[in-house]
Amino acid sequence: MHSEEVRRTELKWYRKLAIELLTGTAVVNAWVLYNQFLSQKKTMGMTEFNEYLVMSLITGKMNEEMLPGSKRSDIGGLRSSHTLVEAEGPKLKTRKPCMSCYEIIANNEGSSEARQSKESDYIL
Repeated sequence: MHSEEVRRTELKWYRKLAIELLTGTAVVNAWVLYNQFLSQKKTMGMTEFNEYLVMSLITGKMNEEMLPGSKRSDIGGLRSSHTLVEAEGPKLKTRKPCMSCYEIIANNEGSSEARQSKESDYIL
């Protein structure tokens, strides 16, 4: 009777290991394929890819940021959290980019595109 219990726990351990290896391999393969075929300007790090993967699994929809092209989506509420306020003083000194919009655009398309984007150039 005791040997059957030991064998049963060993099978559970191997089952957990097999599932971890299969899912880990699938995630790494998806990351490699994404960087090879879909990433146009810069490659995405493994940690960032895992975060996007988890967010898409939690929300039940694909993040538009992961798709190629110029589409942008609202990740983590960063986009809707800012409000625009007209600042007092000369425009050259008071005009600053919206940091949450700049960060999203920089992550998707690179910092040079974010600097040129009109979407992140608001008066705060």
